[in-house]
Amino acid sequence: MDEANRAWQLYQQTQLENFRTKFLNCLPIDENLTLDQAAQHIVDEITKEREDFRGSYAELQKINDDLISGS
Repeated sequence: MDEANRAWQLYQQTQLENFRTKFLNCLPIDENLTLDQAAQHIVDEITKEREDFRGSYAELQKINDDLISGS
């Protein structure tokens, strides 16, 4: 049973390390995070970037509207 547990832990560690490696260049993930925590971190970053994009888009849309209306 201990051998099976060790094998499962090694498998999980390997999968998490592969996961981290894939995101290394665009989104650093702390080595101490679990896979679930890393996934939540990614979701949080995507949500933040989406909100930032929407804010930037709204500002650009206002500038565009002002230019079109001649203000």
